[in-house]
Amino acid sequence: MKDIILNKVKEIEEKENVKILYCVEIGSHAQGYASSYSDYDVRFVYIRPTEYYLSFDKKQDVIEYEFDDIYDICGWDIAKTLPLLYKSNINIFEWLQSTVVYYESEHWQSVRDICDKYFSSKNALYNYLNLAKQNVREYLSDTKVKLKKYFCILKPIFCCKWIMEYGTKPPFLFSDLYEKYSDGALKNTIENLLQVKINSNEVIYGNHYSIIDEFINEEILKVENFLANYENKNFHSIDELDRLFVDLLKKLWEF
Repeated sequence: MKDIILNKVKEIEEKENVKILYCVEIGSHAQGYASSYSDYDVRFVYIRPTEYYLSFDKKQDVIEYEFDDIYDICGWDIAKTLPLLYKSNINIFEWLQSTVVYYESEHWQSVRDICDKYFSSKNALYNYLNLAKQNVREYLSDTKVKLKKYFCILKPIFCCKWIMEYGTKPPFLFSDLYEKYSDGALKNTIENLLQVKINSNEVIYGNHYSIIDEFINEEILKVENFLANYENKNFHSIDELDRLFVDLLKKLWEF
C-alpha cells in the first residue's frame, strides 16, 4: 500500500505543480486498530512555486485529492500549515507523530526542528475539547451509535487529560492514552469496543455504552473547569515561521 500511496503523491505533484514536503497516515492504520474495511486517511503538506504566493487573489490552500471508500487523501499548503502551527493547531502535532510516514522530504526537518516551541497547552486543550464536544453532538445524539465514532471522542478527551497532567503534546497512539487513563470496567469496555472495531464492518451501529458516555460527560466538565482558571505561558514570535517559509521557497523553487 505504501507504494500505491507514493504513486499518488507523485500524481499530485505533477497535476498540481507542487512539491510535497511530508505525507503520513493519521487514521486507524496508523493507530493499529484498522479493520479490513478501514480506509486510508492520508495527509500531506505541500509547497507551490514562489509566484503563486505573490498574487493578491485569495489562494487555494487545501488539496482534496481523493475521497472514496478506500482513500481519504487531503493536503495543506505550507502557507496554511505554518500559521496554524503558530496557533498550536493539534492536527499538525498529530501528523508529526504519526507512526506511518509515507514520505518525508529532507527539507521537512527544518519544520520539525521548531515545532515544539509553538505548542501551546491552552490552545491545544481548547482544540481537543471543542473536537470532543463537536463529535458528541454529531455522533452520540441518536439512540444507536456508529460504534467506531467513540474513538473520535475518547482520543481528544484522553489528550486533554495528558495535557492537563504534563502540559506537553500528547502521544499519537490511542493505545498509549487509554492504557494510562482508563482502568477497570472502563478499560475493559474500551478494549471490547476495539475488538468490535477491528473485526466488524466499519459502519456497524449499536447501543450506547453507558460507562463510556458517563466518562465522556464527566471529563468534558473537568476540562472546562480546568480551562476556566488556566493561564497560557507559551508565547513565541511568528517571525521565525516567516523566515522558514521564505527559506523553503529559496531551497525548493527559484526565488
